Amino acid sequence: MLPLFWVALAFSVGILVAHYIASSIWIWALLCTACLLGFLSSRVFPNKFHPFKRAQNYLKVPVSILLLCLALGGLRTALAQPAFTRNDLAWYNDRGSYTLVALIDQPPDRREAATYLHVSARELYDPESMTYRRISGTALVRVSGDSSWQLGDLLRFTASP
Repeated sequence: MLPLFWVALAFSVGILVAHYIASSIWIWALLCTACLLGFLSSRVFPNKFHPFKRAQNYLKVPVSILLLCLALGGLRTALAQPAFTRNDLAWYNDRGSYTLVALIDQPPDRREAATYLHVSARELYDPESMTYRRISGTALVRVSGDSSWQLGDLLRFTASP
């Protein structure tokens, strides 16, 4: 019954599992290795312990291959996650209010009720350590519609990234 369907479904389930369970890349790599070894051992010793014989006959795909595809989907998702450090603006998302020093790097988008500024962050004031930290990253800042900011202006403002 449609082997490619089961392989694609296993890969997709692996992506979903990795999305909801935050695991290390190494855990997914270890699972991939274990599944690959399971597949190889089922080929080398076909008549020995084979717990999924009935499922394999129904699916027409070795269960160890399906488990490998599931683990590969999880590994793919784990590898796609960015690794932010304290020097990245994105690291401070949903962690409170900070004072930012940023440069307007695109022309302001002026609208009726607000002006949107695309800024490149330079420094961040950390209230816990009471120091400025050099950071990098971009942000879209909404200010009042009557603001007169221009391209190249350096801003200092308090926001919740």
